[in-house]
Amino acid sequence: MKKNKLFVIFLLAFMVVGCVFDGGSKKKIVGNYYLWQWEGGRSYYLVDKHTSPNGGGLIDGTVQIIAWSDNYIYIQKKPLFSGEKKGWVIIDVKNQKITKTISEQVMRERLSANGDSNIQFYSAESAWRKLNSTLENNQASPSATSIQNKNQTCQTYSEIVVMEDSLSESLRQNCSLWLNSWEEALQTDRFTLVRSYASPLSTDWEKFDISEKNFSDYQDKIYYSPNGSYALDLYSYNLILNKKGAKTHAVLDADIQIYVIDIAHHQRLPILFLGPSASINDGYWLSDSTVILVGWERCFDCTEEEYRPDVCKVNVFTGETVKYDYITTFSHYNKDFLKQKFPKIIFDF
Repeated sequence: MKKNKLFVIFLLAFMVVGCVFDGGSKKKIVGNYYLWQWEGGRSYYLVDKHTSPNGGGLIDGTVQIIAWSDNYIYIQKKPLFSGEKKGWVIIDVKNQKITKTISEQVMRERLSANGDSNIQFYSAESAWRKLNSTLENNQASPSATSIQNKNQTCQTYSEIVVMEDSLSESLRQNCSLWLNSWEEALQTDRFTLVRSYASPLSTDWEKFDISEKNFSDYQDKIYYSPNGSYALDLYSYNLILNKKGAKTHAVLDADIQIYVIDIAHHQRLPILFLGPSASINDGYWLSDSTVILVGWERCFDCTEEEYRPDVCKVNVFTGETVKYDYITTFSHYNKDFLKQKFPKIIFDF
């Protein structure tokens, strides 16, 4: 009995200590409000001079997305407990008032009414980097860090760079089904540049004829370059098709390999391989040398299992790649996308 009592006391003590925030650091947003970074960047909280992140700080949850002006702060919050409502809160900086949790539609209506329609939204991590940078250089070109080795030159950005308008427009035109296949429809102005790099592609072209019989079921699933010389093959590696009478069934391989097919020379080149923690859902040619690939990757820095949509612009001949990540994550990836894209195929999963 005494052991049981000691165990209960120890457990309670552990629970109390486990819920107390110790450490972390904060950066001023505007007025008396601060963004508090905790667990080495795994979570972020809204606090003021008199509060700590204990219990979720001022909004009873973590900051997921944030934007601010001189007068208001707009935050998409994630509650600490799964049964609580996820949504947005607005902070009136001057009057130091915080709304109850509201929907995104209501938030955007108030955003417009407050004259803040043009402010920039950031992921919590990106906002932290921005607040940590020199404030007087807000309007300067984004700073970048270059990492070089013999195989790759990578440039990562410390300030927010949103997707350019021309790419946003082409994405809406070519990938509207993909943009709408998530829990919430993706907005192209919420993709931000995370890195650009040049990585040598394989030079091992393999013999391949697009008219081969075993490729016949994929011929209507490839994308031709504008000049017709090449084709982008996204599906033949992991979309395994099987005819059962008049019907076509499919299963998915856990891995993905993307090919560029040289039609005239009857050969193909693998340009990308992904394991099960990421996926390419769709794509298109932006020019005769550049393709756009859209998909997702598992968020390993998130406290829970979540997935982040991403967009890559890849030069298929030089390996130059520009990667954009969506500003927020989702609890589920868009697993029904291929069912929507290929409605005549029966997916056995």
